[in-house]
Amino acid sequence: MRKFRLFNRVEFFCAVAIAIPCTAHAQEEDSSSRVLDTVTVTAQKTEESSQDVPIALTVFSEDAINEQNIVAVEDLTRFTPGLFVGQSDQSRTRIVLRGVGSQKFDVGSDPSVGIFVDEVYLPRFSGQEFNLLDIGRIEVLKGPQGTLFGRNTPGGAISIVSKDPSADEVEGFIEGGLSDRSGNLVRGSVSGPITEKLRGSLSYGRQFEGGYVTNIATGTSDDQTSLAARGKLVFDPSDTLSIAATLQVTDLDAESINVSSAPTLPGDLTLPLFGFPPGVPTAADTDPFNQALSVDGFVDLNAVLGILRVEKELGGYTLTSLTSYRDGEASQSADFDRTPLDIGISPFDEQSETFSQEVRVS
Repeated sequence: MRKFRLFNRVEFFCAVAIAIPCTAHAQEEDSSSRVLDTVTVTAQKTEESSQDVPIALTVFSEDAINEQNIVAVEDLTRFTPGLFVGQSDQSRTRIVLRGVGSQKFDVGSDPSVGIFVDEVYLPRFSGQEFNLLDIGRIEVLKGPQGTLFGRNTPGGAISIVSKDPSADEVEGFIEGGLSDRSGNLVRGSVSGPITEKLRGSLSYGRQFEGGYVTNIATGTSDDQTSLAARGKLVFDPSDTLSIAATLQVTDLDAESINVSSAPTLPGDLTLPLFGFPPGVPTAADTDPFNQALSVDGFVDLNAVLGILRVEKELGGYTLTSLTSYRDGEASQSADFDRTPLDIGISPFDEQSETFSQEVRVS
């Protein structure tokens, strides 16, 4: 799906007019006076410059995420060397980093490249391909990260850091985009102070992707709709104490039409072998984007993630308590025999609850 942001034509030409003299001026500068921008990361569980971290990593700042239109985890593939984000099927995300990735997607299996949201680990394959909504920073850490991120990161880790609410004034945005096959994207966020010591933010995003494959037996196509919402509150009772609470909800509703599976037989052999009634379309009569299936498959994913983070400054140390709870459900059904007969329907159901508590001093 091709995603792009809507903008006014006048704004486009203004941007070009401003960029031209800036580029010319930059070429006239002495190269010895150029200074690299400092990028702050938390790859080692503490804030430091990315240039001081002895880890191979790719960092996306908030500006880079917006400029490069990164709206989902799979979009990181376009800008991160050595990273591949695909799907074993529509319900389970497959991530490979530097050639290391999981090949087993059974219930209870864990990925080889871990995904973390505000330092909280997402343990299941299902539900990892969510919208990146109002994100402050993304860090892709390459190579084994077991020392600081746990045993489920032999291939690396993707750390997603949500944006903190604004403390000075109310701010926000709303944006949308269109693509082929009736695809559309709408996202928005509002953030600001509630009281002198309390601030909050609320974000919402919805993305629709039109399908490429049609079940000619029912007329259904593999459309997909994903939703994401996040609320975040930050309470600063003193200069040395900060309490942050986050609630995140993600949902995916899609039609699943499998196009890989069983081989296709010639039309004159298909009817007597499988006993299709006259006039029923078969896979032998269609192309890969038009299938004749007995049932319309589906994918239904939803997850709720709650995070409570407490930080206390103790002289030259910081005490951090990180509490999280996640409840996720995944259901899927697919007709993988590519025929109008009920001989190969694959159901999948998964439910998981995760609680974690981390306390550290840095």
